[in-house]
Amino acid sequence: MVDPRVVNAVREILEQSSRAPSNMRVLITGGTGFVGSRVAWLLAECGCRVTAMGRNRYRLGGAAHPHVQVVECDISNRDQLRYWAAQNDVLIHSAAMASAWGSVEDFQKTNVAGTQNIVDVCTDIPGVRLVHVSSTAVYFEFSDKIDVQDDAPYPHSFAGGYAESKGDSEDLVRDAAANGLNAIVLRARAVIGPGDNHLLPRLLAAASKGRLPQLGDGLNRVDLTYIDNLAYAICLAMLRGTPGSVCTITNQEPVLLWPTLKDILQRLELPPIRRAISYRTANVIAGVLETTHRLLRRSGEPLLTRYTAGLLAKSQTFSNEASQRVLDYRPLIRLQDGIDTTIASLREKSNEPAKTHVALKLFTTGYTLQHHHMVERGAPHKHVAIHATCALLQHPTRGAFLFDTGYATRFFSATKQLPYKLYAHITPVVTTQSLSIRDQLEKQGVAPEAIQGIILSHFHADHVCGILDFPGVDLICLHRAWNEIAHKRGIAALRRGILPSLFPKDIHHRLKTIEHFHDPGIGPFERSHDLFADGSVRLIELSGHACGQIGALIQTSNGHRVFLVADSVWTLGSLRANTMPHPLTYGFVYSIAEAKDSLARLHAFSKEFPDVEIIPTHCPEIAQRYQFDRIVAEHVAEERAKP
Repeated sequence: MVDPRVVNAVREILEQSSRAPSNMRVLITGGTGFVGSRVAWLLAECGCRVTAMGRNRYRLGGAAHPHVQVVECDISNRDQLRYWAAQNDVLIHSAAMASAWGSVEDFQKTNVAGTQNIVDVCTDIPGVRLVHVSSTAVYFEFSDKIDVQDDAPYPHSFAGGYAESKGDSEDLVRDAAANGLNAIVLRARAVIGPGDNHLLPRLLAAASKGRLPQLGDGLNRVDLTYIDNLAYAICLAMLRGTPGSVCTITNQEPVLLWPTLKDILQRLELPPIRRAISYRTANVIAGVLETTHRLLRRSGEPLLTRYTAGLLAKSQTFSNEASQRVLDYRPLIRLQDGIDTTIASLREKSNEPAKTHVALKLFTTGYTLQHHHMVERGAPHKHVAIHATCALLQHPTRGAFLFDTGYATRFFSATKQLPYKLYAHITPVVTTQSLSIRDQLEKQGVAPEAIQGIILSHFHADHVCGILDFPGVDLICLHRAWNEIAHKRGIAALRRGILPSLFPKDIHHRLKTIEHFHDPGIGPFERSHDLFADGSVRLIELSGHACGQIGALIQTSNGHRVFLVADSVWTLGSLRANTMPHPLTYGFVYSIAEAKDSLARLHAFSKEFPDVEIIPTHCPEIAQRYQFDRIVAEHVAEERAKP
């Protein structure tokens, strides 16, 4: 994964040190993030004993190294942090809330208070080395800045909450170093590469929708950093540099930003940038969007912020004097080579079956009666049972997981009052307590506490009614899926098919959201997320019916794969014909355009991989294949026979 030239260089440096790599114990905060996971992989390849600490192990996907220990811990938890830090010789602090938008309070709570905890814990551990990963954002002030020195003073005022929090965090580390802590600060600059969560993905997503104009005159020169060079510098900082040193890490190859972006877009066959907006205009637009966002209390961030506009329009380059003098750092990977590798990773496909197999069992949790011709064009004008299917996945080493939870009888209590009562009127449900996925699993000897996680395709009620039956279990979904509905109530929730009372009160602590899919795609799908880093369960975005909806491609046996596609298509008949359902069913649909795109890709997938069994959640053909009507009838009869 990490460039072999970097692995060999770090291995050689470690072997020349006073300690053998196998005896070096390294703890990395933010170890499930872009930078932290790359450093963890690099050090593990070199033979170090590495512990990656993060709040969400599922984010790693294919970036997970088999010899890296992953622990879930929030840096706000001082006791846990102290426990893990005490077992290591080096602590690399790369955990941070990094965003162009957010409240000052949130940035301070995560970045500054978290760093204070790191400093306090390290102060109590004799001999530990702290490498604090900061950001060049501390110097940004909406103007062109060339060859910024590492000892330059901060701007009179920071550009935003993120920059201020990184400056405050640096001050904590440098003050502690002045008082004896063995700590060094590295400032990362515009990091790109495979696994990037922020820079390129955001720009590419905007470009793919035709929403990326050139900001400014296009002549701004910037420093970029390839991820493996930053990882290399962090490894150098484990062993070199006097306490209190500050070094900025770049590729030391400033480039014109917009020509570089245009070249990347062309090579990825994305829509070209056809228009330009002056920086002044962009700044005004961003200000209006920010104000509107705050007034309407919208979730997420505006389409454009003033900070982002400044980053994309202004020149920023940095001196490499300190990094060369203190660390003897010189980039090992040329920027163009890094860009080539990044583009290759974005194009990569993995179409072959996986070696690891997962046992899969489908369940019906009940159904709603709907007109067949409404859910599938050209179907008979009669009622048909639309089952709420979910699945049990049993991984050989990771344990039991669910894909959705289907219906449960709490659906009835959740829809007793208006406006949610309309949901029950539109989709009258037939289910029983014994049909809940919890009861069915217990009947087969699978206790609720045996479930390690629930993959949520999306948050519509017929997919999440059973969540409350599995307290404390991890809930895995795409970040944008939750972000879009998290605060909706009343009519706004109903329009998105959401019944808020079905969500546990601790859902914010249990959600394990995945921001971006970085693993190789398959067929017409550009990217996937290799949930267990072995190809056995690959999550694929199928957005449209719901924002951020996901499906799961599962390796069930040698050569046999099953694709659980949720509600990206309702029936196999619609899939074969590549047709959307009747327009009267669009009431709950998040985006018709995205739904059509997901359906078209799924149709193409079915042609390219005819051996893969595609299972929509609600398909009558699937219900007939697995005898779901009979199963529900038996449960209903048993319920009615009770005294």
